[in-house]
Amino acid sequence: EASDVFSISNVQLPSVVLDMLVPAIQEKSFKALELCRNAFVNDSDGVQFAIKFIQNNPSLDKFKWDGNPIDSENVDDLAVAVNYLPSLNEISLDNCCGNNVNGYNLLQSLLSRNNNLVTIDLDSNNIRTMGGTYLSDFLALNPPLQVLHLENNHLNDSDAAFIANSLNQNTNLSSIFLGGNEITDIGCNALRNATFDSGSLNSAADSNHTCSINKIGLDGDAYNLFAESKLNRAGKIYSILSSRNTQGSNVYHLNLELGDASLKIVPLVLDCLAHCSIIGRSAHRRGTLSIFYEVLRSW
Repeated sequence: EASDVFSISNVQLPSVVLDMLVPAIQEKSFKALELCRNAFVNDSDGVQFAIKFIQNNPSLDKFKWDGNPIDSENVDDLAVAVNYLPSLNEISLDNCCGNNVNGYNLLQSLLSRNNNLVTIDLDSNNIRTMGGTYLSDFLALNPPLQVLHLENNHLNDSDAAFIANSLNQNTNLSSIFLGGNEITDIGCNALRNATFDSGSLNSAADSNHTCSINKIGLDGDAYNLFAESKLNRAGKIYSILSSRNTQGSNVYHLNLELGDASLKIVPLVLDCLAHCSIIGRSAHRRGTLSIFYEVLRSW
């Protein structure tokens, strides 16, 4: 029966210690391997130990290798070993690829074979896509991936735009972390519009309501704060109605967006407003009654 976790952190592991550990790990099986900041005297020895561990534990569901450098000669070997773990759903390779290794190759390798991954952490891995769209293409397929950490890499505005476009087809990703990259206001605006396009009620309703984009300074309206997508959608709709209420322009915009059908759906609009207000009221200065009054008076 598999034990839970084999974990060694902040302890140096010289080659002689690794040689002693190999026979021990072959006698038991584990569900998770965590090796963090182990200051291997020889990086290759550390990677080979991890590979042997993985091969002896094909049912691993978690692999964590944080703060242990991987050189260009070993990155492919480790990725290949990890890719043959059918039960793996969580992987963390935080701060492993130095300046001589482009972590994008590692990311591509992980995504190409691991269709069951739920959490990926590749913070601080010198990731440069060089215009490649493998990541955004993968996200657009709506895989099971729920959490993606990509902080402190070299993603830029083009990458942000590609990711933003992929979110239109993705309903599983719940959190993506993008702080510390090379994303300017241009990229931030693309990501904001993907999660909350406030141009109209229809565009707001068609936005992504499941993914929270973290650590790049988006305002609160752009975040998907609730676990239920319908609550996030309701909050955004109410935000637009509340904003338009300050100028008394709700009915004008509804007529513009809905045309001749606008009067026929007045009951639906009022019912939607009542539900949306439950979510959005605390976040906006204008109350529900003010919006109700404006709509009924002007229609």
